[in-house]
Amino acid sequence: MEKPGSKKALLILDILSKSEKPLGTWAITNELKRRGFDVSPATTGRLLNDLEQEGLLKKQDNNQGRTITHRGREFLSSKILEEKLTPNCQQLSELVNSNTLQKFLMVLEARKAVESATARLAAKNASADQIMELERIVNKREEAIRRSETVHKYDIEFHSLIAESSGNKILSLLYQTISVQGQQSEMFEMIRKKDAGKYESSHRAICEAIKNRDENLAEKCMINHIESLMSDVMEYGEKFFNIQQ
Repeated sequence: MEKPGSKKALLILDILSKSEKPLGTWAITNELKRRGFDVSPATTGRLLNDLEQEGLLKKQDNNQGRTITHRGREFLSSKILEEKLTPNCQQLSELVNSNTLQKFLMVLEARKAVESATARLAAKNASADQIMELERIVNKREEAIRRSETVHKYDIEFHSLIAESSGNKILSLLYQTISVQGQQSEMFEMIRKKDAGKYESSHRAICEAIKNRDENLAEKCMINHIESLMSDVMEYGEKFFNIQQ
């Protein structure tokens, strides 16, 4: 099966998004050739079937071609956005993976701005299933703390799900770019072990605020959570970064 994000698949979505009427295999094949892709009608047909199975296209009842679905338009828009943001994301990645305390704190400051917004929006937009999953992650994290196990993966899952639940693709992409992955995880683990209870309660508070649809409280709890982390980084970070440099 062709991946929905492949160049040819995205071109098909783009062709249909700009068409005022359903298009058949031959019409799409000819347009692909015009755009520089020499494909056969059989190849185009397979691509169309794959995209239809993904819910990105739909076939007309009279079998007179296909049209793009709402999901297909959203998928295409998100891929265009990712392509436009890629150069900036590469620059951000250099900061995220920085080994200096000053830049590391800048990343956390950026996380505070982005994640206070994703928490507020998650309280408004998260589905019932997403809230249940958020509670499951918090419970698993608390169990891991009681067993003195690492909780790094649960932290990533927790914040990633909140970003996804916000319903804002730009904020979600920004979070993924500046997220904790690759950011001095050894130091984070040291802080978690030293102040496990504090971060346990802050995750629970954020989760409850989102569950109760309290947008203001969700935002406030996330800000307090990140600021607490920044405070601990400033307390323990100097020693850690001096050792690493």
